[in-house]
Amino acid sequence: MKKKLITILLLFCLVVTVFPLSAFAADFSPYATQVVVNKGDTVSAICRAHGLDYESVQTAILILNGYAKPASLNAIKPGQVLYLPKSADDAKAIVALHAKEGPANAIQYTVKQGDTIFTICTALRINYSASKEEIKKLNNWTSDNDLSKIYVGQKIYLPMTTNTAAQSTTLPGTTTPTATVNTQTAAPSAGDKLEYYIVTHKMARGETVNGVCDELGAKYSPKVSDIVKALNNLTNLSSVQAGKEYYFPSTSPYNASYALYSHTIVSGDTTSKLCNAYGVRYENVKELLERLNPSFKLTSIPVGKKIYLIGTTSYIPAPATPAPTTPTPTNPTPAPVTGYNGSYQAVDQRATIEISGTAQASTVKVHWAGSAFDAVDWVFQGAFNESGLMEYNNCTKSTTKYNEAGAAARTINYQNGTGWLYYVNGALYWYDNQENAGNGFYFTRVK
Repeated sequence: MKKKLITILLLFCLVVTVFPLSAFAADFSPYATQVVVNKGDTVSAICRAHGLDYESVQTAILILNGYAKPASLNAIKPGQVLYLPKSADDAKAIVALHAKEGPANAIQYTVKQGDTIFTICTALRINYSASKEEIKKLNNWTSDNDLSKIYVGQKIYLPMTTNTAAQSTTLPGTTTPTATVNTQTAAPSAGDKLEYYIVTHKMARGETVNGVCDELGAKYSPKVSDIVKALNNLTNLSSVQAGKEYYFPSTSPYNASYALYSHTIVSGDTTSKLCNAYGVRYENVKELLERLNPSFKLTSIPVGKKIYLIGTTSYIPAPATPAPTTPTPTNPTPAPVTGYNGSYQAVDQRATIEISGTAQASTVKVHWAGSAFDAVDWVFQGAFNESGLMEYNNCTKSTTKYNEAGAAARTINYQNGTGWLYYVNGALYWYDNQENAGNGFYFTRVK
């Protein structure tokens, strides 16, 4: 029984975590860590350095990083962020939850108010057009019509291995890349050089182009000035305005969706073939390449000439700046045996939890306001154990509807419902077995 309870708690923590690492590891942040790949690193060597057996945690690493095949792990690049399980036990939990929650090589997303499949894909940097058929397959949908019928609270699945570098914005002189783009930064060919990553930056009042370039590591020079002009289709930089976003070269891969390469032409090279090598179609970047290489025609490039090429790169969000607070311990901090009483509010502010009584005999009321004319309540009793967990089997769910005069009509939906409540690290998590109500939500104390 004790072993089973530990397993339930572990899976529960995985389900309700609200601190996403990335689009690929959204449900696993308490059990994963991230490392930046250095030159010469291999995944097996990184695992050894973190006390992990590569063979036993390989599946968890694939899940965390959104790879479909182990061979993908052989193509890691310096500067890439790699997600690892914190321990062998964490790896097992990640694999178990992933298998339980949905199809392999997919991420789960809970639909929110105002969501559409397109806006969800855009937010997660998934190429909607290229991934539409795969999304339908993962969710057992048979037509495009199903894509428009999603509803709030619905759990849908999105492909992990699609191109996460799909652009939410497009460089001037380019069109959206095709679906045959690698998710990893294209490796420069022999003799080629990765010059810069391309990032967007909103100009603040008082900022200068040369100052922004210097901050991003691309020391300002006539060469860099020409690159900025070409990227933004500007004839001069005096037209740059505060409050607008522009593309800049950067030496960091963070927040970059493109990269700028230099290549020395050899016999047999064509611009189309070179573009394909870097994951883009020539037709999509032709105008931009003409601006980046104004001294010759792209259809007749002299051998020995150095040209600039645009390539794709996997989107890596910049690490968040740590807040100046005491780090959260790895293991949940149990609440004291008393002190659970009070009011808690969900993140969407529509649901509340009221707790009264003692830790050994608590009464819990969950109130969910659907609209001005209806509300749902769950009421149950139970005892918190020393780890902050309450399991219950006596829940009564009721629905109250109000008419325009304010009169209320209450209906009992069911009795003797089961579920659990969990207090951990200052937040309250609730899960109802009957309808999965509360799954994925957390409540913070308001008084």
